[in-house]
Formats: sequence, structure tokens, C-alpha cells
Amino acid sequence: LLKQQMDVVNSLPKEYVFLNYLRCHDDIGWGLDYDFLKPSGIQEIPHKKYLNEYFRGMAAGSDARGELYNDDPVLQDARLCGTTASLCGLEASLQAKDPARIERAIQKILMLNAYLFIQSGIPVIYSGDEIGQLNDYSYKDDPDADRAADSRYVHRGHFRWELEKKRTEKGTVQNRIFEGMQKMEKARFACGPFSGKAAVWTYDTYNSHVLCICRQLKNEMVVGVFNFSDEPQTAWIDMGEMPFQDLLGKGECVLRNIILPGNGYGWYYKTWEEYIMKKYLMKIKVNMLIVLIISLLGGMAGSYFFNNRWLGLIVAIPLCALYIYQVYQVQADYREQHTKKKHTNKYR
Repeated sequence: LLKQQMDVVNSLPKEYVFLNYLRCHDDIGWGLDYDFLKPSGIQEIPHKKYLNEYFRGMAAGSDARGELYNDDPVLQDARLCGTTASLCGLEASLQAKDPARIERAIQKILMLNAYLFIQSGIPVIYSGDEIGQLNDYSYKDDPDADRAADSRYVHRGHFRWELEKKRTEKGTVQNRIFEGMQKMEKARFACGPFSGKAAVWTYDTYNSHVLCICRQLKNEMVVGVFNFSDEPQTAWIDMGEMPFQDLLGKGECVLRNIILPGNGYGWYYKTWEEYIMKKYLMKIKVNMLIVLIISLLGGMAGSYFFNNRWLGLIVAIPLCALYIYQVYQVQADYREQHTKKKHTNKYR
């Protein structure tokens, strides 16, 4: 369903700009495309009931904590309230003091934000989500009866400034969530394919738990993969031999049959210009090696036939100097273009 909806949104004209968020200041309604889901045997009323039970922690295996809003027993419909952290299980995990469950909740929060940040439009972070703020149930004690009866105030609590200070303390929940989102923000600002002008499409992973989103602008491309399962999953994709830079991790990798941990995610970047330059430099270095070998053989031949052991060196020095100059010039030109490109990035 998510892949199908992404394909619909990505097909819209580029003039449209969306505000994207994981949750908002209001309640969450399940406005899903049930005509699309019907062939899979998913019916609207029982499915909405299951979702509301899951996000209140009433379904098996759920750590989510949320509250209903406008529960209508006649229509059997209701809306949902809660902060991102509580709906992702952080509240229940912290109460249980279970490190494994806390880790899973943090991973889920970061994965969902990585999915949010890769979409076209403007990502909106609601107050407190950047530090994993939990539901605030104090609204129930408010002297204003209307406010005390309005469950939307469960995610409209006062900002927890005492928790905000922990975002700089290495290893805290607040630090891990804040730094993870900050890394995504910086990568989004730095890479051209996050522009609203980029072509965006989904890529089939042959795994219903894993979503793959591709963004391309001219000769630059970003690929995002997201595992919506708590269990490790494989994205059965093949992006060829060309390596991608891991924007949210370290190093480079080839995107082929990627194994993702539970709620794992990744953003990967490549540019054909840099790849071509690297191949050209490698070709020059191979030619230099050939010249050195030829000069060595020339020196041996000169010593043997002409009694001149410097013959190979005389041939090698100008050729090596020429190749070294070529390498230096190519690298200097690339550095100049790349630096200029970074400083004139218009996608911020």
C-alpha cells in the first residue's frame, strides 16, 4: 500500500509541494485506500479496529502507547493520538527498563524519520519529537473539563526542557534520536537529488516488508531502503557494480541484495561524474605502471646490447613526468569543480 501511494504522489506535477510529517498536533485518521486493499482480503472496519488496538498496545507484540479520539461505536470508527516516540514503543520500553526494547523503539523512530526526510516536500518535525518526547497524560487533570476530555492534548504537552539538555549527552535516548535526525538533515541539504526537481520513483525489493525509494537529478542519485519489520529482511535489489556512498553510515558499498536489521534503513549516494573520473585515474595509474615496466626492460636491454644502463631511465623520466602531470591536473580540475558545486548548492 505504501509503495502504491508513493507511486501516485511521485506522479504528480513537480509544482506541488507537500508538508510531510509522521504525526501532527491533531489526531490521526486512517484514510487508507481500502479499494486497493480489498483484493488482499483487508476489510476497512476490522482493519481500522486492529490499527487502533495495535497503537494502544492492546494487540499481541505491540509496545505502542496511544489514545483514541472521537470514538464512534455506531460507525465503529475512531481516530488516534500520541507522540511519535510513544507510538513507536519508547514509552512502554522505558517503563519496562528493557534495553532491547528501547533499542528497537529508537531504531524504529530513526527509520521512520529517514523515510520522512527522503520524500519530496518539506519535512515537519512536531515539538518534542526531535528528543523522543513521550505522551503527557497530565491533561486529564486540567480544571477545564473540555480540555480534560480531549485526548489530543496527550501529544500537546509542554516541551520537556530538562530532556532537551540530554541531547548533548552521548548515548542518551535524546542524544541518539537528535543526532540521528541531524545527520539526515545535513545529508538532505548536501545532496542535489533531494531537490524538488528530482525524479522520484519506487524500486521493487521483492519483499513486502522493505521499501526502496530512488531520487535522481542529472548525474546524481540517492537510494533509500527501509525495513518496516522488527525482523531482519533482505532488499532484493541490484543497482549494478558502481559503488554508492553510505550517507548515514561510513564507506561505500554495492547495492545488491542488502540485508537490513529489524527496522533498519539506509541512504546511498552516487554520482557518475566522480565514478568516471576514478576510472580515468585508474587507467592513468595503470599506464604509469606499464611505462615503469617498459623502462626497466629498456634499461636491461640497453645494458645488455648497448652497454648503456641509463637508456631505460632516459625513456621513463619524461613519460612518467607526463603521466604524473596528467593525474595532478585531473585531480585539481575535479577538486575545483566539486568545491564550487558544494558552495553553490541551491537545494538548501
